[in-house]
Amino acid sequence: MFCFSTPRNLKTSYITILTWENCFSEKAIKLGLDQHPTSVNLKLFKVEVYVFEDKLTDANDLLDELYSIDPMNEEIYIQKANIFSKKTTTLKLLKF
Repeated sequence: MFCFSTPRNLKTSYITILTWENCFSEKAIKLGLDQHPTSVNLKLFKVEVYVFEDKLTDANDLLDELYSIDPMNEEIYIQKANIFSKKTTTLKLLKF
C-alpha cells in the first residue's frame, strides 16, 4: 500500500513507510541469522524490531538469552532500559 503525502494523510504515509522499512529489516535480520545463527549483534537488531512492534515480552526473553552469552555487552542494558521505560515501570528501571 502506498500513500501520498498530503496534509490529510501525512501520518498514514509515515506509518506506511515505517511498516515497509520494518518488513525489510525483518527479512535482512532473518537472512543474517540464517547465515550467522550465533551473532549477538543480529539478535540485538531482532530485539529492536520486537520493541518497535511492541512485543516487549519476546524482546525481554531474547535479551535474557543474550545476557547469558555476553553479560558485558552494554547494548543489552540499553535495550533492557528501553523496554522498562516502555512498560513505564520506573521503579524497576531504577533498580536495574
